[in-house]
Amino acid sequence: MNRSAFRSLLSEKSLQNRLAFLYGQDATDHNYFRYSNALSQFERCFPEDEDIIVISTPGRTEIGGNHTDHNAGLVLAASLDLDMIGIAAINNHNIMRIYSDHHDPVEVETSNLHPNAEERHTSKALLRGVAARMQQLGYRIGGFDCWLTSNIWQGVGISSSAAFEVEMCSILNHLYNEGEIDHITIAKIAQYAENHFFEKPCGLMDQLACAVGGIILIDFENPENPKITKIISNGGSKNNEIDGTWNIFGFEKLDHTLFLIETGTSHTGLTDEYAAVEREMKQVANVLGKSLLRQCSKEQFLGQLFNLREQICDRALLRAYHYFNENERVLAQFNALKAGDMCRFKELVIESGRSSYMYCQNIYPNKEWHTQPLSLAFMLAENILREVGAWRLQGGGFGGMLQAYVPINLVKDFENGMSMLFGDHAMHRVRIRPIGTTRIF
Repeated sequence: MNRSAFRSLLSEKSLQNRLAFLYGQDATDHNYFRYSNALSQFERCFPEDEDIIVISTPGRTEIGGNHTDHNAGLVLAASLDLDMIGIAAINNHNIMRIYSDHHDPVEVETSNLHPNAEERHTSKALLRGVAARMQQLGYRIGGFDCWLTSNIWQGVGISSSAAFEVEMCSILNHLYNEGEIDHITIAKIAQYAENHFFEKPCGLMDQLACAVGGIILIDFENPENPKITKIISNGGSKNNEIDGTWNIFGFEKLDHTLFLIETGTSHTGLTDEYAAVEREMKQVANVLGKSLLRQCSKEQFLGQLFNLREQICDRALLRAYHYFNENERVLAQFNALKAGDMCRFKELVIESGRSSYMYCQNIYPNKEWHTQPLSLAFMLAENILREVGAWRLQGGGFGGMLQAYVPINLVKDFENGMSMLFGDHAMHRVRIRPIGTTRIF
């Protein structure tokens, strides 16, 4: 469809309802401006492109299952009302071109889709990797022009890189493959790009949350075909349902607000720290005769502690203990949310945060013990929310953001208390977005 049609659609009630569904009724005007401005920027950069598509891909939060996905565990994840918006059109240059409001242009030729060591940890590597994997799997690719805008903060644990990968795959899916690629395949393509081109050894959780959306329980026992169950608003669950207004879930319905608090540290440059968590957990599994901790039992692990300690470091044992308990917690969290039991859910959230602190030890890098803003955020959240709210780390850890569940009647006190330490700019109220990557137009 052409640009003029989309500009006309921006003023119609059907799109306003769609924006309210994605972002909430009170955020419709703000997001109308985002889409309108993105279209104007696209027209400025690519005036020759008439026929366009519009794709939105959300960021994500991990609700439960901290560092479990890479050992075939259980994860509870959700998409957020923060997203990337891409307006794109096919070009005839065999070049994928991305312009955006905060970054330098990215251009990749479709004739050269091999990994490039000089692009490691760049957006260009992710785009090249997505296109390469799609081509390997037999999907069609080609050149396109794209204007991209995002309100997903970078480097703080809500998966801006995964959202970018999923967004690029969705654009190629709708421009060249008639939207036939399913969300799980999109997530796998995105993970491949991050593992083999960006060179970050991530699991699949981030990409699945961005692609599928809503609150989802992911079981990675079969990593090639993870089982996904979605929580829906009526207190039940339904497998592998992607779209539909019926599956809206919100913590607001349970009289709580979800906060993410920036602590002033970034996840950038911490790839080795994340890799060590996965590596050490797998070392424990290997000594127990398996390749992944999911294939071992907690009883087996505890029964072999002496022998394990003879062969691997103590931190690996602590991290394995975290894995076994966290895996159990995820299922309990899922059941609590299905039942609408916010009290039990909050107990489990606090347990998860403490386990990450004590056993997984991913609150701050060991070499930076003198700087612990996330630890301070834990301390202050506990002081404000004790016995009424819940708090844990957000994402992979080693800094980044605090996640907090705040009763509605305590929101103002919580904001005032946390902003004294981290500033007003650090406080973010977020909602659960009901769907993942989607075509708007």
